[in-house]
Amino acid sequence: MRTNNSDLVAFINGVTGQDGSLLARHLLKLGYKVIGLSRKVTPENKKNLILLGIFDAVELLEFDVHSLSNLLTLIDGYRPAEIYELSGQSSVANSFINPEQTQYSIINAAKNWLEAIAKSGRDVKFFNPASSDCFGDTLMPADEETMFNPLSPYAEAKQKVYALVSHYRKDFGMYCSSGILFNHESNLRPLSFFSKKIIMGAHQIAKGNLATLEIGNLHFSRDWGWAPEYVEAIHLSLQAAVPGNYIIATGRSICAEQFIDYAFSKYRLNWRDYCMESQTLKRPFDIQVSMANPAKAQTLLGWKADTDGFGVIDKMTDYLSHPSADLD
Repeated sequence: MRTNNSDLVAFINGVTGQDGSLLARHLLKLGYKVIGLSRKVTPENKKNLILLGIFDAVELLEFDVHSLSNLLTLIDGYRPAEIYELSGQSSVANSFINPEQTQYSIINAAKNWLEAIAKSGRDVKFFNPASSDCFGDTLMPADEETMFNPLSPYAEAKQKVYALVSHYRKDFGMYCSSGILFNHESNLRPLSFFSKKIIMGAHQIAKGNLATLEIGNLHFSRDWGWAPEYVEAIHLSLQAAVPGNYIIATGRSICAEQFIDYAFSKYRLNWRDYCMESQTLKRPFDIQVSMANPAKAQTLLGWKADTDGFGVIDKMTDYLSHPSADLD
């Protein structure tokens, strides 16, 4: 693995999000120069970098990746070793409301990066964050050979990019890898995500600031992992001898009811006394079962998740009780 080398430049598009900011911190620790790209830099979306204590260490650029000529100029100017494309609309629920914008934000950015790398003629490695949503329901733990069955506009867009990355890898000989990311959480998640909503809801109820919490479908299971561990796998996927596709997951799924029950139990609360099921919060065509087999990542990348869904709850609730603690 290449470490402690300040000559290595990495681009992270979407650096202000959960994964982008955590990856930036990880790469900085390894000695990279990190160029963080964001469509628009605002006081609100700076907060993750500030919370992680790396705002001054990242060179932050406002940049529109939907211009191919601008990307070519950027690559020629900075000569990055690695590019991580982590931007795009990431809410499955919102993708049903605005499917066109979702597909454009996900597909066009990746397509432009891949084309810019190809035209630059430079040896640049590219990471694509694929999604477990591409599989739809998994009756058996999904691996890299499992067929996709997308059930949302978000998943459809991710599937198209996954195919595009495979095309550039096979037909152009480019080093581009896809990490098929299962659910991964941290306290940097916004409240629109299930994990943060449940844990913050339990926390606020325990403090007397909230009376009830509206929830949607309870009858689903997910493979929840810890985002700071997942960015390590993202980086490792570009350090392998050859590029490829990797399931990034814990291999252990739990159901939503177990997640809620354990989160509320951290505050000595019975969730049934406070949670109300709401039909308006239920998604159309929601995935019921999501299971993963991450054996390839363990074998080829030497990566294995240490924190399962219950451990995620432990870490997130501990941070809420001690907000000065490290976000590891």
